[in-house]
Amino acid sequence: MILANNAVLTHLLPIEQNRWLKPLTTFKIGGPARFFVEITDPIQLSEAFEFAESRNLPILILGGGSNMLLSDRGFDGLVIHVSNAGITNYELRITNEEN
Repeated sequence: MILANNAVLTHLLPIEQNRWLKPLTTFKIGGPARFFVEITDPIQLSEAFEFAESRNLPILILGGGSNMLLSDRGFDGLVIHVSNAGITNYELRITNEEN
């Protein structure tokens, strides 16, 4: 487990490495995620994006897993598993500073 903690982050994110994704999908397929985090509040979502951006990682957002087919080779980036408990409505705007 990696704890994401730098000047930008206000919470410690419990980021796991090589977490198998198949238990999280209804089809029970999917290899390991290079990095995985389960978030429960909007602040953690922002911090997860910061973690991925600082490491130039692709991001996969995973909800309930019912409409998702994942490769058995896994995902070489950060999988953000959104736990619906505690997040009712939240808007996150991502901007590119170059544009």
